Amino acid sequence: MMVFMTSKTTGSETVFLSAGRDTDLERVRSDLRDRDFRTVEWRDLTTGGLARGLPAALESCDALVAVLDGTEVPAAVLMEIGAALGRGLPVVIVTAGTLETLDLPAALHELPAISAGHAQTTEARQAVSRRLVATLRTLINNAGDSSLKAASGSTVGSSSITGHSALEDDFARKVVAAIDRLGVRIVEEYEVGPVSRSRMADLAIWIEGLPHPLLNPVLVEIKKHQFEIEAAQSVLREHLGSTGTILGIVVVPGDTKPTWHFGSTHAVVSLGLDVLAALDPGGLVALLADGRNRWVHGLS
Repeated sequence: MMVFMTSKTTGSETVFLSAGRDTDLERVRSDLRDRDFRTVEWRDLTTGGLARGLPAALESCDALVAVLDGTEVPAAVLMEIGAALGRGLPVVIVTAGTLETLDLPAALHELPAISAGHAQTTEARQAVSRRLVATLRTLINNAGDSSLKAASGSTVGSSSITGHSALEDDFARKVVAAIDRLGVRIVEEYEVGPVSRSRMADLAIWIEGLPHPLLNPVLVEIKKHQFEIEAAQSVLREHLGSTGTILGIVVVPGDTKPTWHFGSTHAVVSLGLDVLAALDPGGLVALLADGRNRWVHGLS
């Protein structure tokens, strides 16, 4: 088990690593350093252990990630998670070894979670790394935006949009606006592979209230024509496989009713913008939860 956190220094994110005695940190350490994170471990805490060193470390951090590889979460890790949440820092859970996300303590089920235990191939490990880094950067950016809004006296809404802001097409902006109205976290042009436009999902969204945190993020493809639905579904299947995520949405113009398409590792729904715009937050969660349940039970 291990925990790592990122710093508030713009352009130089630091990750604090805390691990069980038998946990091998090398892969995580290498993945993060390859993405320009600096890593720090509990051995680097100031004299006085957690009581003095943890507050000082959290002061310069803006996220915490707990990587758990056993069914019992050590007390020190729970202390670190609680301290981070108490400071309003984003927390992400990563499960490793034989631990499944469903085995996590109930108190951790509402936190974003990523499963790494079955990532045995190079491609699968890269997918976990990309998803972890993208999730971290999203939460850090959103937390930073909220802090700036609060400091300036602006109203801090529940939604946030980050990313490259390259979706300048009028229809695409309408889709983003419809999703933003639902109060979810949005990233535009979400990296799903090597950096190129062909390896970007149009949107990634993080939705509170889904049956399990492992279902976030949900990837979204935006198409201006009905005849592009099949091609968009194919693209989403590739993106979902590359990132290790499960749920996808294809949005097209009009009032196309939600239609689900299922694969062995994913579930993709296609629907019209008019239908999306009519949903409230509970309706979006219900739609995606229904698709997830049908996928789990092998229903079409």
